[in-house]
Amino acid sequence: MTAALVLVFAPNAQANWCSYIENWTTADESRRWLDGYYSEVNWTLCDSPDDKNASLRMWREWDYYPDDGFDTKTFSECFSRYDGDISSTGIWDLPHDTGSYYFKLGVVDDYHTDWPLDVHEVYVDTSKEDSHPGPRCP
Repeated sequence: MTAALVLVFAPNAQANWCSYIENWTTADESRRWLDGYYSEVNWTLCDSPDDKNASLRMWREWDYYPDDGFDTKTFSECFSRYDGDISSTGIWDLPHDTGSYYFKLGVVDDYHTDWPLDVHEVYVDTSKEDSHPGPRCP
C-alpha cells in the first residue's frame, strides 16, 4: 500500500476571516490573506502566563524581496476580563495596493519570547467600511 501526500494550493482571498491562536511564541505567523490599504486585527479573550499583553506586527509578503514590516501594536485589553474589556484591536492603514499580508507575534507579557499565547478568537477585517465593535466569529 502506498501513501500519497496531496498538496492543494488555494489562492488568497480578500475577505474577513476568523480563527484562534493556541500556544504561540515569538515569531509565529498568521495565515496569509489578500488585502490592500486597510487591515484590522481583533483578538478576544487572550491568555498568557502573566495575562498582561502581547505585541504583533503586520507584514506584507513579497515573493523575491524581503517582506515589508508595518507598525507593531500591543494588545492588552483582551487579557483584562475583570474590567469588562475582553477584546483588543489593531488597525493598520496600509500603503500598498493589493498584496498578501500576515501578522507575526512579537513578545508576550512585556518581554518574554518563549512564553505561550492563546487567543480564543482572532478576527481579521479587511474593509474599513464594515467596522463592527466586539467579537464577530460564530
